[in-house]
Amino acid sequence: MKKLCCLLAGILLLCCGCAQSPGYASDRHQYDAETRLEQKEDTENLNANALSSITVPPDKKFAHMTLSSDVILAGTVADDGITERGPIFDILPDGPETDFTTYHINVREVWQGECDEEQITLKFCWPHQTRPFKDDELILFLKKQGSGFYTPTTASNASVFVINPPENKLFAMSTREYVVTYDNQSIKTLKSDVADTVEEFRDAAEYTYAVGAVALLALTKDDPLYDKYWEMYHDHPYGSQYAEIFD
Repeated sequence: MKKLCCLLAGILLLCCGCAQSPGYASDRHQYDAETRLEQKEDTENLNANALSSITVPPDKKFAHMTLSSDVILAGTVADDGITERGPIFDILPDGPETDFTTYHINVREVWQGECDEEQITLKFCWPHQTRPFKDDELILFLKKQGSGFYTPTTASNASVFVINPPENKLFAMSTREYVVTYDNQSIKTLKSDVADTVEEFRDAAEYTYAVGAVALLALTKDDPLYDKYWEMYHDHPYGSQYAEIFD
């Protein structure tokens, strides 16, 4: 009887080890490098023709993406998305237009920033971003837009990661070296690096780039950069979305 119980326990452990993580759909799309490489040319063309650009050294790009985001979260793609054409900027309804695809994302966990919604609206406003599939598990670095939806922080694929089946390891949607390095690594590795980046910003005496809510919400009045960003955003009309962080 004892041998039978040990055998059953072993089989149970083996099955648990092979199972998908709790709550992950078993038939999710699996991404590979060839899928990503198809996007490389379009993404580079987009960046070459961007309306505005900021030159960031290669060794600072991950930090810049992290700190300029408004929220970083893990979520599940809830639908197949709807593609429409409309203005790139809400504040310029008669301005330049582009195709954008709108998805709903069920929020699993907020890593940095604030988001109290169980489901958010995500728009890929650039036709060069990889379109996710329904039930994809994503790690997203996001900017919150004025009318209540979110867009990826970068105009390329760099701020979108997939939790790739069957091993549930990371897959970067971009060919950029600073994110491809996370391929096949654990989710915890990326989450830890994000947290370390935010903590380093808190302790920094100088930072030369604009930041988003992820960085600003980490600052307290005792942090070296608090006064600098208070002045930058509190009374600035273009910084009104961040001003309340300092109130």
